[in-house]
Amino acid sequence: MDLDQAARTSWIDNGWVHVVGSLDLDDIERLLDVVGDLVAWADSDGPGLHHFEQTDHGPAIARAERFADDHAELGAFVRSGPPAALVAALLDEPAVLFKEKVNYKQPGGAGFAPHQDAAAYRFVDHHVSVMVPLDAATVDSGCLWFAPGHREGAMETEPGGRLTEAEAGRLDWRPLEVEPGDLVAFDSYAPHHSDTNRSAP
Repeated sequence: MDLDQAARTSWIDNGWVHVVGSLDLDDIERLLDVVGDLVAWADSDGPGLHHFEQTDHGPAIARAERFADDHAELGAFVRSGPPAALVAALLDEPAVLFKEKVNYKQPGGAGFAPHQDAAAYRFVDHHVSVMVPLDAATVDSGCLWFAPGHREGAMETEPGGRLTEAEAGRLDWRPLEVEPGDLVAFDSYAPHHSDTNRSAP
């Protein structure tokens, strides 16, 4: 994957990069179809791990994990498709899948407090996450917020991994709104958070 200088500068300075229009409409429509397979698995005790949350509109599927070995098409996409190509371009070495996940973030779906992903995995000290939005993510629907300019390593956290109020308060938080077809890669030390999806059902 070819990245322009602005993308590489964002990665170096901020620990995250937003690549617009990496996937075309056919790609998005196909991914929506195959993600529907995971929803069917969740409803029928099929393969993978599936998590539900309680919202104002009732229980809603919130997350699917560990599906790459059971779904050939999605497995190929996360291991050798555009997400892997983006990480390889950023790190200048082949990407290896560590964990795959689909976040559904339906109306009423919860956000998460400011944190760094590095603290979540005891056996991996550094990794890169790639978000592949299949719907537009806006401030109203609970998009990600990042703090530009922070590449200082681990920050002070409270029990449970969230940043302390003092650490979170000193950062210049900005929303990152994205469209289907975009890709967002972020370093495991890039602080980020999101809000509840307040869009209409």
